[in-house]
Amino acid sequence: MKKLIKSQSTLSLIGGMIGALVGVAFLISLSYVIAAPTDLPPLGNPAFPLEGPAGPEGPQGPAGIPDPDYDSGWFYVTNTSGKVSKAHGLGKLPAVYSLYSCGNVSGDSCLTESVLSERGYQEGGPFGANLNPINSTADSNYIHIYFISSWWVWGYWHNTLGFNCSGDADGNCNTGYYRIKAWR
Repeated sequence: MKKLIKSQSTLSLIGGMIGALVGVAFLISLSYVIAAPTDLPPLGNPAFPLEGPAGPEGPQGPAGIPDPDYDSGWFYVTNTSGKVSKAHGLGKLPAVYSLYSCGNVSGDSCLTESVLSERGYQEGGPFGANLNPINSTADSNYIHIYFISSWWVWGYWHNTLGFNCSGDADGNCNTGYYRIKAWR
């Protein structure tokens, strides 16, 4: 018992010393911030400036995002689709592609929230849902989308509803529509 009390008092002493050192370090850093000189040179090395002289002004670029070079249109998928491959016809790896998911479409329009996701959202647990796709990949001919059968095809987070797929055409989060847009 005596040994235990001695080791506890030693730990208390060490803890107190550490606390004092942290307090002193804080005060030193605080006093440096308060008394920091205001005439310091800007960051960087004057011999190698962070910004060079401005070049000549060029012509105005196009407004907005250009139309995609490939648009799959909306296509139906389920969580049992496994792997879906779409031929993009670009003849090379797309520079950029976007994958959209939707719960209900009419022609070219998504009638629900449209979710932009090259990769789904995975969060099991009490607040989560696992959303497809597990991932998507591209090569010079195809864009591939991979599904896990126990995960929703589409859905999104809403502050009061949590994960949901409100407005889904058949009321089933395991079915939906995807659309791919790709640029050269």
